[in-house]
Amino acid sequence: NLEASNQLFIELVEEAHRRGMRVIIDGVFNHCGSFNKWLDRERIYEGREGYAKGAFIDRDSPYHNFFMFHDENRFPYNTTYDGWWGHDTLPKLNYENSRELYEYIMRIGAKWVSPPFNADGWRLDVSDEISMRFLRRFREAVKAEDPDAIIIGEVWHGAAEFLGGDMYDGVMNYGLTKACLDLMAFGATDAAGFASRLCLLLWRSIGPACEMMFNLLDSHDTERFLTRVG
Repeated sequence: NLEASNQLFIELVEEAHRRGMRVIIDGVFNHCGSFNKWLDRERIYEGREGYAKGAFIDRDSPYHNFFMFHDENRFPYNTTYDGWWGHDTLPKLNYENSRELYEYIMRIGAKWVSPPFNADGWRLDVSDEISMRFLRRFREAVKAEDPDAIIIGEVWHGAAEFLGGDMYDGVMNYGLTKACLDLMAFGATDAAGFASRLCLLLWRSIGPACEMMFNLLDSHDTERFLTRVG
C-alpha cells in the first residue's frame, strides 16, 4: 500500500545516507503514460461496451486540461491529444492550459526533498522540452525546501541557456560521452583533439555548473560503453 511504500523509500534514503551515498529521483514531467490515472483507458472504461485500445477520458474529467486535445468532439475515446514525439502511449502534459497540474508538480518537486523523505535532488527527464518558466519555478520550489538539493537536466545538446543559476545545477554531460567515444571507440579524434573538446565543454558553462555535471559514459538511452569500444 501507499503508506508502506513511502516508508520503504524513507528507509532506503536513510540507509543510503548512512553509507555516504545520495539519492536523486528521476522526474518525468514532460509526459506520462496512457495508463496514468489522469488519462487511463482501463480505470475509466474497463468492462464497458466499446472498450478499445487507446486512451479514454471523460469530457468532464478533472484531468481534462492536463492534456492538449485538438478535437473536443471525440470524447470519451479521444486520440487527438499531443504525444511525446507523436507516441500516443506518451501523452504530453499541458502546463500552459492547467494551473492545477502546474502547481501539483511543484508540490511533488518540494515534497520528495523534504522530511521525512529527504531525497537529495532531481534528474529531470526530457527537460529541454519543458518551458523555461516551469523550470525556473520548479527550482524555486525545490530549493525553498532544500537549498542543497541538486537539479540535473537531461539535455543532449549544448545547454548553456539552462545553466545560468536559475534552472539546473548541471546537465547530463553527453558532450563528454561523445568525446570519449570519439577518442576510444571511433578513432575520430586524438589526445590533442580530445583535450580541446574538454576545454570547449568547460568554456561553455559557468564554473559552478561545470562542478555539478552528471558525467557519464553510457546510460539507459544508449549502448553500453564497453559494447561501443568492443
